[in-house]
Amino acid sequence: MKSQVVTGIGVGAGLMYLFDPAQGARRRALVSDKAVHVGHLSERMTGKAGRDLRNRLRGMQHAVVSTLRRSEAPDAVVQERVRARMGRFVSHP
Repeated sequence: MKSQVVTGIGVGAGLMYLFDPAQGARRRALVSDKAVHVGHLSERMTGKAGRDLRNRLRGMQHAVVSTLRRSEAPDAVVQERVRARMGRFVSHP
């Protein structure tokens, strides 16, 4: 019973806030703008998550394929791989 009274007071205060004759229209427009913004953000994040998942799966696929298909790399490729690894530890590989 107490929680219903508190909920009713909260809902009433919120409605008074939004439907105030002086500032209500501005407040409703602000709420609407924020809702649209959240929608755009969620769209963008969903797109990023999808691209991230796709790229991770592609990377795992290439890793599996490369371990199954062992071939000799040309000397230039091996040299660049060694240089890239060394570059993480020394300033002039």
